[in-house]
Order: sequence, then structure tokens, then C-alpha cells
Amino acid sequence: MPLTRHRRPVGVALALAALLAATAGDAAADEKADCIHASERAQRSRMDGKLPQARSDLLVCSRPTCPAVVRQDCSVWLSEVTQLMPSIVIVAKDPRGADLVAVSVRLDGGVIADQLDGKAISVPVGRHTLRAEHPGFKPVDVSLLIREGEKARSVEVRFEPEGSAPAEGAGSNGGGVRAVLPWVVVGVGGAALVTGAVVSFVGLKNIPDQCNFSTQSCEPKTPDDVRQRAESGHALVIGGLVTAGAGLVVGVGGLVWHLLAPADAKTAGRMHITPIWVAGPRGPLAPGAPAGAALGGSF
Repeated sequence: MPLTRHRRPVGVALALAALLAATAGDAAADEKADCIHASERAQRSRMDGKLPQARSDLLVCSRPTCPAVVRQDCSVWLSEVTQLMPSIVIVAKDPRGADLVAVSVRLDGGVIADQLDGKAISVPVGRHTLRAEHPGFKPVDVSLLIREGEKARSVEVRFEPEGSAPAEGAGSNGGGVRAVLPWVVVGVGGAALVTGAVVSFVGLKNIPDQCNFSTQSCEPKTPDDVRQRAESGHALVIGGLVTAGAGLVVGVGGLVWHLLAPADAKTAGRMHITPIWVAGPRGPLAPGAPAGAALGGSF
């Protein structure tokens, strides 16, 4: 009888030990499966360019508790993905150029920063729309193309007060949005230069052989209609030269304007161009009329 009483507790202890061993085995099997699944998800995310998700799964499958083969592969992939993961540093400015900190930032609608601290923010590869918001100012939207391996890419946003023209981001690496109007001025100048050259050429062709452009004279006994044609050609030449010279000045001025304009120039939409009226032999000319008609000569 005493022997029987001692066997019962020993049997219970053995049963508990077996149950614990089985539970531990199941937990180890589950953890092994989690490691394998995380490794597979990481590879798919890497192929799809979803580097943040890939890195998150690689951190799981590179844990010391994962199988050695899986852990070694995940550790290598983790290093590679970390090198490829791009990041941006957002710089926010007020209209006076002062730095702003209380700025919330969204990327494709998802919040990536509640305020700025100067640190780099990891972002996915691909095309994105970044929106920065600051109380009392218009939101700023910036279109970005994020590339693999870009580290600490600077993205500057400049805020404008509510009610002003729509604000735009300054783009990456400090490059700003320059006004378009200087290039319009360059185009106008180039068109005037070409037009003036053509008008001068036509004027020269219209001067008869009996007349000389440089001396503004014709041979004796030249008919009046020929002299009038020579005067008209001379006027076209002079007018064309003036137009070409003005176009050259305007084009150069547009280039200088573009080079000297601040990166955040926003005044293009508020500029006005006043047409210049040129007096011609028959009265004022409307804008766009041949400038050569404003000048004449006597043969």
C-alpha cells in the first residue's frame, strides 16, 4: 500500500512534463513557421519595391530564435534592403524664409511626421504626393519621384499665407520652382529677332538695282515709282534691324531675369506687359504691326 501511494504523484509529474514538452515543441514549431513566412513575405515585398514592409519582415526572420539557414539569409537581405531604402529630409520655410517646425506632413494621405525635427524620414520607392500643413498657411503639395538608394534627399516647402496664390513645393535637393514668365520673354525676344531679320532681308530685296541702300540715292532719271519702292525697302530694312535689335535685348533680358530670379519666384502670374505703340508714316501702329513701317528714308 505505501508503494502505491507514491506512484500516483510520480505519474502526474511525468504527465505534466510531457504536456509542457509538447507545448514547447508546438511553440517552437509556430515560431519556425513565422520565420519562414516572414522571409517569404520579405522577398515578395522587395520585388514589389515595398522596402519598408520588406525590412519589417526581415527583422522578424533574422531573430536569433529563427532557424540558422533562414536567419543567415534574412540578415544578408536586411543589410541590402537597409542600403536601398530611400529617405527624405523636409525643410519648411515661412514667407520670410524662416524655418518652421510645427508642420504636419502626409505622404499619399498617410501621416509620416507630426512635426519636423531635421531627421531623415524613410519613404517608399516610386511616385508620391507629399502634403505639408502649417496653421495659418496654405497647404503645400509636392510631387516626388523617390528612387532606390536616395539618402536624406532634401525636400523644401515654402508656405504662403491663406488667401495668397497657391503654394508649391521647392522640389528636391534645394532646387526651386522658377517663374515661367522669363522664358516667355526669351521666346518673345527670339521671335522679334527672327522677324526683324526676315523684314530686313525683304526690304533689301525690294530696293531696285538703280538705287543704293548705303547712300540712300538712286541713279539720275530714275522713275518716281522706282524711288518710292526704294524708300519703302529702305524703311523695311531699318525697321527690321530695329526689331531684331529690340528682340535681342528682350531675349537677353529674359535670360538674365531667369538667372537672377529667386528659386521661389511666384510673381509671374501678377506681371503685366504694356504694349508699345510705334508711330509710322500713316499714323500709330497697333502692337504686332511691322516696326519697319515706323521709319522711312529719302532717295
